[in-house]
Amino acid sequence: MNITIENCNSIDSATVTLTDKKLNIKFAPNGTGKSTIAKAITLNAQDDTLDALMPFKLRKDNPDAKAPAVTSDSEINSVMCFNEEYVRQFTFQSEELISNSFDIFIRTDEYNAIEEDIATIFREINGLFDGNDDLEAFIANLKELGDAFTLSKTGLSQKSTGMKGLSQGNKLQHIPEGLEIYRPFISSSSSVAWIDWQTKGSQQFSELSDCCPYCSSDTTDKKEQINRVGEEYDKNVIRNLVKIIDVIDKLGEYFTEEARQKLKDITLLSNGLEPEHVDYLTQIKTQIDR
Repeated sequence: MNITIENCNSIDSATVTLTDKKLNIKFAPNGTGKSTIAKAITLNAQDDTLDALMPFKLRKDNPDAKAPAVTSDSEINSVMCFNEEYVRQFTFQSEELISNSFDIFIRTDEYNAIEEDIATIFREINGLFDGNDDLEAFIANLKELGDAFTLSKTGLSQKSTGMKGLSQGNKLQHIPEGLEIYRPFISSSSSVAWIDWQTKGSQQFSELSDCCPYCSSDTTDKKEQINRVGEEYDKNVIRNLVKIIDVIDKLGEYFTEEARQKLKDITLLSNGLEPEHVDYLTQIKTQIDR
């Protein structure tokens, strides 16, 4: 069954899959929300209130009236959670009749065998992540994509590198009219360096003479065209655009077909981002941060 937990402590939204009538083990680093998920599911099964799980950030400022919620595609009648509280029922009892009752009644040979099996599974899981170059590359690329965008109260900050790179559209593919002659340079892998080189020349030296600052030929009729490159292209914007395109290409195989196509379409826009594109990028950024 799939269970969705929303607005519980530090969890904005999470979906976990559990197998009915089986021991489900959730393994994750400390602080990732395992206890919150377990408590939310348990309280929901007991028809108890989830108020204690209200996120701290929503207790004073909650304009949308969000509240802790647990939904499931199957009815949950009862849950047994083997957490620290459960274990304490059998250990550390200050007034227990029999000393060391946990070891006597529970820690049997069968218990030890199962415990070792679980430990073996955990070691194998840890081994999957050790020295995995593909995984490390994926995490690095995903972090780079996430870091390219900064969340703001209204969505994405226009000052973030990702927004700067995408806000003007893809002028590497959609070259402004009149500048098509420069396509081999603009569409090359050295586009950023060429734009920087060409712009510096036109800005610093074109006013000194009607001669081209690079080849000394007469540029009287072409000076406006040459100057337009600097007006249409900013090397920093193009650098950010190239980085975004590159990291999305590297992550392509990990995205769903729909997500891959949407991101590709966004990087190929001719006139910059529309509100629906910003909303989609905001969703991507939020999911990466989670």
